[in-house]
Amino acid sequence: MQCHETTLICRLENLSMGGALVTIRNATITDICAGDGCLLRLYHEIEGRHITVEALVAHHGFAFVGLVFLNLDAETKASLVKIMDREKHKTLRMDYNATYYSSCGNDESYSPQ
Repeated sequence: MQCHETTLICRLENLSMGGALVTIRNATITDICAGDGCLLRLYHEIEGRHITVEALVAHHGFAFVGLVFLNLDAETKASLVKIMDREKHKTLRMDYNATYYSSCGNDESYSPQ
């Protein structure tokens, strides 16, 4: 994400056609305010390219930033639909053991009962 000429490393927490929730890795950045314009860059694995979305900061608290997308063209909307569909299917394919394994932080000593 780029805001105020600063590139922020972030993790995508939630994505919709209207916007996104991201967590900023370098959360000490305090100059982000509601109403600020920014650019969110997402990697589209299926198409093997990045898409850039213009956004407005809706809210900012701690490391979380809520974004509202602006000026989406038809191509970007189609890409967002594909990304959301891919993420939905990733979640549906995950079984209980994979979910627990992930939440345990790769603890090899864990033994399911």
